[in-house]
Amino acid sequence: SGAQMTIMSKACAEKCNLLRLMDTQFSGIAQGVGTAKILGKIHIVPLQIGIKFYNCSLTIVDNQDLDFLFGLDNLKKLRCIIDLNSNKLIVDNNYSVPCLN
Repeated sequence: SGAQMTIMSKACAEKCNLLRLMDTQFSGIAQGVGTAKILGKIHIVPLQIGIKFYNCSLTIVDNQDLDFLFGLDNLKKLRCIIDLNSNKLIVDNNYSVPCLN
């Protein structure tokens, strides 16, 4: 992922029943390859990776083009390694899940 922060669309957050947890004090504009309106932030939410759950933060954006983007903020927090040779995401140096298949 080239994204600096983990992003979830408002529509996906609604489907996951997470909007009630959104802190709107963190609204603004996200800029990168494109721009999107930031609606707020969810500070702690359990994110399932494979069969395990990890507490992560999410930035909620008003964007219909994507549901979820796993960003550098949580990749670093969880000490992830993206192993392109074996197409695996390694979390915390001891748990791996298939990716990029």
